[in-house]
Amino acid sequence: MSEKNRPKTDRERRPWLYARVPERPLFGEPAQPLRILDRDTHADPTPYVRVDLVRFLRSHAPFDSLPPDTVARMLVDVGDETEPAGAVLVDGFTEPTDVVVAVISGRVGLQESTATDGFSEVLGPGAVFGVSPGPGGELRGPRAVVVEKARICRIPGDAARRALRGRSSTGIPGLAMRLSVPRRRGMLPGGTGLVGDLLVDNPPILDAHTTIRAAASAMATRGGPVCYRAANGAVRIVTDADLRDRIAAGGATDAPITEIGAAPTISVTTDFPVSDVITRILDHPAADHSTDVVAVVDPDGTLRGLLTPRELLATRVDEVTLLRAELASAATVDELQDLTRRWPQLMADLVRRGRATQEITAAGSSLLQTSLRRAIILTEAAHPDLAWDAVTWMCLGSVSRREVVPSSDVESAVILDDTVDATMRTRLAAAFGEVDTILAGGGIAPDDNGVRASAPLFARTRSEWGSAAAAWTDAPLENRGMLFTALLFDARPLTGDSSVSLGPSLFGDLRTRPDTVRSLLAESLSTRSRLRSVRDVLTRRAGVFDIKSHALTPLINLARWAAISVGATEVDTRSRLRAAAASPLLGEADSATLLEVLDVLQRVRLTYQVALLDRGEQPTDLITMSRLSPIDRSLIAQSVREIAAVQRRMAGLSALVGAGDLTTTD
Repeated sequence: MSEKNRPKTDRERRPWLYARVPERPLFGEPAQPLRILDRDTHADPTPYVRVDLVRFLRSHAPFDSLPPDTVARMLVDVGDETEPAGAVLVDGFTEPTDVVVAVISGRVGLQESTATDGFSEVLGPGAVFGVSPGPGGELRGPRAVVVEKARICRIPGDAARRALRGRSSTGIPGLAMRLSVPRRRGMLPGGTGLVGDLLVDNPPILDAHTTIRAAASAMATRGGPVCYRAANGAVRIVTDADLRDRIAAGGATDAPITEIGAAPTISVTTDFPVSDVITRILDHPAADHSTDVVAVVDPDGTLRGLLTPRELLATRVDEVTLLRAELASAATVDELQDLTRRWPQLMADLVRRGRATQEITAAGSSLLQTSLRRAIILTEAAHPDLAWDAVTWMCLGSVSRREVVPSSDVESAVILDDTVDATMRTRLAAAFGEVDTILAGGGIAPDDNGVRASAPLFARTRSEWGSAAAAWTDAPLENRGMLFTALLFDARPLTGDSSVSLGPSLFGDLRTRPDTVRSLLAESLSTRSRLRSVRDVLTRRAGVFDIKSHALTPLINLARWAAISVGATEVDTRSRLRAAAASPLLGEADSATLLEVLDVLQRVRLTYQVALLDRGEQPTDLITMSRLSPIDRSLIAQSVREIAAVQRRMAGLSALVGAGDLTTTD
């Protein structure tokens, strides 16, 4: 084709829209090598760019923080296009596509799933979304369809990533490809990893008049423990160990089964993680018959089935159990630290396998507790002359609540016997610091706020803890009484006297102190879950949402207070919310809602942090909303609204009733 008859390019027809890409940086950035086009294309060898597109993108996030020359280089060879309603702009489910699309005018709908034709989000002018295949090349969407005649521009994914690379801490680099976690095809045995999946049948409940001989026959037939109903209607469990004790004591076998003193057993609900039950069993001494059988009940307390440790271990010996065993037997500090560094990636693997969120967080808690326990044992071995028998370790916070995520740290405290003198306390405090150092070497950071056993505030004698708890109860608004009360009600024993529980044992039943309960409620409601603080980011404007401070902490505070108000001793948030269904202020409906919200928030939190790990970034609770899929953004928004609604209802009801009506009585 002759030069005379060649069609004019858009730049030749509308030269006022174009400018040359600068040869030298305008803002001190390293100069990018410019591509020289082939002469046969009849194009100018110096790249040109659309000025109107540069101006448009620089007025919208995330490109509003970029220098003009950086945006200009990104837009070389990029034009605009107008598409009618109904047109499919890009389909990330059917073809591998790596592109960033900016909506200039009109509206575009995003479909995050092939299972429905509806839109998870409709985007207007200024919105930017990315489509790219997963790390393994898997097609993960979304599909973008024009809802209202739209003008858009398509930016190559590589060009967008180069332009956004290394920009601010708001996480802009991830816009071109939403953070996601590839799923592993292989699933671990045991369904969702919850004990309810392991139940085969309901255990037979024998009559109270059944003889011990007949009970032994039923146990042999069933191949496991049996139950009987006592005179008061309660269901008792009889194990093989109970029968052996009866026979060893010379008791008659033709006596009724009620004469057997049934030992206490571990009781869990059907949605309890198997790995957490195994942790409980392994934590008990071998001679403790309470681990001979695990009773599985519905949330309302109805017995659903019985499981033995053998059944649990045979079904669920997975990476968590194996790593936990390795941690518990680490012979040196270096070996322990090497093993401890594996726990975040193991949690990431559970996320990829699609395990239940409560199972994943409980597994992380189990591993951190095992690392802490082994660090203590190694420190004891290094200082055998210290009074370790006078020390009871407690774990606090997310570890004790079994709600650990990759960004979690370790909070701890100790109770010292009153016989420990000042000199020994000083030496023990130095040893506690060595435990912190061992954990830090394995990638487990001690709490930034100083909640650690090596700090004097959290290493007190029994009488000192008791005096402090009495003062916090009498004057909860003084000396950070609210903070310490919340921390100690989350405590679990780690070593030493396993019967010690800092919360109830120190504070007693707070329901007898209505004024204190009201003050604790006010403190629990003071950290509000506010949608307003994240409105900008939820409308696709750049921003960061602290999922822990703005959503999870308010929910955890509500659950803790509600559990105190009904006299519940549970520590994990899920169990507290179930118990809180009897609370006059919370109620069954709000309790069920908050349980769903907890699962949603923890799933988003885990997925986001694992995606950060996969990209070599530090896991954090500060979520850049533009890196989430539209459906996850909407889930967070709805969760925040639900928590805020419950807070408003509880605040309103508490203002209408007296302090004595905030709690229940046994």
